[in-house]
Amino acid sequence: MQQVLADKVKLIVSDSKLAFMQGRYEESLRLAKQALDIDRKNPDAHQCAGNAYMSREDYESAIKSYKKAVEYDADNGDRYFNKWMAWRKLQK
Repeated sequence: MQQVLADKVKLIVSDSKLAFMQGRYEESLRLAKQALDIDRKNPDAHQCAGNAYMSREDYESAIKSYKKAVEYDADNGDRYFNKWMAWRKLQK
């Protein structure tokens, strides 16, 4: 059962990434939240949510999402960079 849920989250995150790349930011955020409803500790879902928040210029929410992504995947440097970018945007 656990593997089935993990596969479902992976698929939802993939759909979220695709929606984001196609400029469907609200759908991307909705899908990221759907993945997080299943697995609150999924760093990729937090990353997707952060990216969608950035597109809305909601930098505070983006930072929160990126912080969670870093918390659950501290070895991924992109997550730190994205958090820093959101912080920089917030400072302007």
